Amino acid sequence: MAKSKSSISNASSYKQIGDFWDKHSLADYDSKTKPAKMKFKPKSIQYTCTIEKNLFKQLFLKAESQGLPVNALVNLYLKEKVI
Repeated sequence: MAKSKSSISNASSYKQIGDFWDKHSLADYDSKTKPAKMKFKPKSIQYTCTIEKNLFKQLFLKAESQGLPVNALVNLYLKEKVI
C-alpha cells in the first residue's frame, strides 16, 4: 500500500481522504491537528475604481469579444496609456 497522504484518515489517496472527510467532522479530531505555517505573498494588490455605467458596458462587451475578463482588459488599456 502507498504511503499515507493523511495522518488522521490514514488514507493513501486523495479520493480516500475526501471520502473520509465526507463522513467525519474535523471537530472530532481537533486534538490531532497542529498549526500550519504558511507564507503568503500576494502578486498584486486590488484597488477599487468607480467607472461610469455606460463605459463599463462598453468595456465588458469589448473584453467579452476578446475572450478576456474585464479587469484584464482594463489593465491592458492602463498599461498602454500610463507606461
